[in-house]
Amino acid sequence: MAKLDGTELLIQPRLLDRRRMALALCLSEDTLDGLRKRGCPCVRVPGTSKLLFNPNRVVAWLEEHPDNQDRETVTAQQAREKADAVFGT
Repeated sequence: MAKLDGTELLIQPRLLDRRRMALALCLSEDTLDGLRKRGCPCVRVPGTSKLLFNPNRVVAWLEEHPDNQDRETVTAQQAREKADAVFGT
């Protein structure tokens, strides 16, 4: 909170829609959807399918929940083998 002349000001960040939140994080909307399914905080607007995100809460959640545990670690050799299997080279 900021203080101005002894009066406390509560500054609420602007809520962002799905597209703008993805842009702010430099992510695709699909990646943001995946994060949301894993618990990334958002607000659903009643009576609609619209989702809104508080940027401060999303960043705090990301800092608390690194997603490296879900990612598969692949060596260069394994990547070549997978590509050969897919493309048949």
